[in-house]
Order: sequence, then structure tokens, then C-alpha cells
Amino acid sequence: MGTLFLEVNAGLCNRLRALVSGLCWADVMNRKLVVGWPDLKPECAASFSNLFDGTGLPDWIEINNRTLVTKMQVLSPADAAHVFRSSDPILFIQSHGCFWPRDTDARREKWLSYLRLLKPSSEVNTVLESWTTSIAPDSVAVHIRRTDNQKAIHLSPLEAFRVRLHALHNHMFLLVFSDDEKAIDAMKSEFGYRVLAPETIRNRGNLDGMIEATAVFFAMAAKPLILGSANSSFSEIARDYGNSVLELVTT
Repeated sequence: MGTLFLEVNAGLCNRLRALVSGLCWADVMNRKLVVGWPDLKPECAASFSNLFDGTGLPDWIEINNRTLVTKMQVLSPADAAHVFRSSDPILFIQSHGCFWPRDTDARREKWLSYLRLLKPSSEVNTVLESWTTSIAPDSVAVHIRRTDNQKAIHLSPLEAFRVRLHALHNHMFLLVFSDDEKAIDAMKSEFGYRVLAPETIRNRGNLDGMIEATAVFFAMAAKPLILGSANSSFSEIARDYGNSVLELVTT
């Protein structure tokens, strides 16, 4: 059996889509998968085990906190098809994208089945349990991506969220998450008591912030409807995990 070494990078859900893609490819190629999950980067400053319970993953995957020497980027199925033609017993790649093809139902189901093997860590579960009383069961999830994501800011401005949320039933609760506290304040000012915003740490550069970000992921995935920002892997992977409906809020 050969080995596929994969370093995942960028933010949380960019890492997840690369990790799951690596699982799918290692499966069909009959290779062991060794994943490097660097835990000292400001966009995701936590180890995999701090955030997820991976005991349900196959026994042929190993996840550590090391950084790989190689910098060969594989970001798409086309990249993967080219690189994985190699018969080398050891392959080293790096990714923050989805490089497993999801062009058929079978391939999509394989990808989803591996994604859903990931469960929250005990630390993340503690945060989720502390939010129980502040998350209405009939609320809709709202994810407003800001900070460094200029495409999300441009394509999904706050005004678009205001218009869309006003179109909802006026008694529906809004479970709002954002990496920008000003966006939360704007929604509270507009919609008052209907806004539920349990998140308190929006810094992904420390462990507590990343534990809370992962709790946000699972809380969003538990909602049937997610109103999200364009160009956000976070909204997209939460949708996939929970089999939710994702509506991108754009102008």
C-alpha cells in the first residue's frame, strides 16, 4: 500500500474540503493517508483533535500537526487527475480546495459520507451545549462572511441581508453568525429580539476562537435553511454536512 501525504491549509472549511477529498482519493487508490494539519497559522490556530472527534474515521488515516516540506498544490479534480496518474508509492500534495470530483451521484455520496464521519470534539460539544438555551429550534441560520473575504463583502452586502431577512416571517428567529461584530450589531439594530447571536469570540488566531468557530459550523449545519454569503466555503460545507438548503444572499 502506498501513502498519500496531504497538507491542508487556509481556514477551517477550506481544510475540511481538502481533508475529505484526500480521504476519497486515498480510498479509491488504496493508499494510506497522512494529513498535516498545521495548528500555528492565524487562520486556523488549533489542532484537528481540538476541534473534531475523528474516532469514526478509517484506520488508514493519520492526522498530525506537522507541515509538509513539499508545496505541490492540488486544488481541483483536474489537478488531482493529473498528479494521481503517477505510480510513485509516495505522493506529497498540499491543498485548501475540493479536489475530489462530485460530478456523479456516487462520487458526491462518497464525499458526503466521509465528511459526515467528522463529529465535534468534547471542547466543541461543551460550547454547543452552552448555546442550547439561546438557539431557538425554529430559527434560520444566517452567515455573514466579512474580514478578509473581499468577494463576500462585495457580492453579499449587509443591505442584501436586510432585504432578505425582512422577507421572512416576522416572528422567525435569526441565528446570526459573522466574523465581524459590526455586522452582528447591524442585524440586532435592524431585527431586535429576533437576532440570536451566541458567538462571543471572532478571532481564529487562538484556540478558544477556533473551538467556537467549529461550534458555529455544527450549529449552522443543524438548521434546515442557511442564508449565507457568496464565496464562502464555510456556508457551503455546513450545508453539505447537514444536508441543509443554502441560499446565497446577493444583490
